[in-house]
Amino acid sequence: MYEIANSLLQNDFENNAEIELLNNIIKFTKGKKPLNISNKEEKDYIKYLTIACLNNQEITYANPTKTIISEKDILMVMDGASSGEVYFSDYGIVGSTLAKIDIINESYTKEYIFFILKKYSELIKNKNTGSAIPHTDKAFVNTLGLPIISIEQQLKYKNILKKIQHNNSENINLIKLRDTLLPKLMNGEIDLDKIEI
Repeated sequence: MYEIANSLLQNDFENNAEIELLNNIIKFTKGKKPLNISNKEEKDYIKYLTIACLNNQEITYANPTKTIISEKDILMVMDGASSGEVYFSDYGIVGSTLAKIDIINESYTKEYIFFILKKYSELIKNKNTGSAIPHTDKAFVNTLGLPIISIEQQLKYKNILKKIQHNNSENINLIKLRDTLLPKLMNGEIDLDKIEI
């Protein structure tokens, strides 16, 4: 699906001479580390969006007091080896190595900007600053341009992202099913001879 989005972006770049800089469209809001973090859901805690969480490797929860909250926003890794990576997040607390990308120009949708930043992610990574710990160069990101297209034209990106999120959700459910059934299969709790296919 990302290939389809890139193909559409390429087409939009070729067919639209007018370019707008990201500086006029986005604002970075750096995440903050919560005071209290837990490995299990607790009362009033919400998902803590770390790189591991965004990659479906580890889910933790935290108290949202004095933190930055993502309401299903674009997140960019700002510090560390993955600096420049871009995600479209769930609802949750934005981790301290991430920044929430707010859209400050109503002429652009989150989905369109997400795919633009995703397209530029390798270029952004190559411009990271810092020798010991890489950091995303916000000033450089703000110099990048995108084709000026109508909100109606941007809807195609919303539909693609919806399909990507649906596929990701299906994959997570299949992994959970596998992790539940495989141990039962291995220790004989499930008899394959009794299963009709």
